[in-house]
Amino acid sequence: MSGKNRTIKSVAFDLTDELEMRLLQHAEKVVNGKKRNFNRYVKRLIQADLLSGGTIENPPTVSGHVDDGTEIYTMEV
Repeated sequence: MSGKNRTIKSVAFDLTDELEMRLLQHAEKVVNGKKRNFNRYVKRLIQADLLSGGTIENPPTVSGHVDDGTEIYTMEV
């Protein structure tokens, strides 16, 4: 496949941030004995956001805490 028809977007995870480490571990979770396809997983998350009415112009905000007191991301639009 030609590189002219594709674009690559990077996602960085801060390895010193506990939340970001948990997000990375979840994204790389083994499913059916194989490491999850990160590229496909992110695309499906974007697709779910589009189908639920999310827009690029109105991104989610960061808020909330889990029971252990750590900060989490919530989808508030």
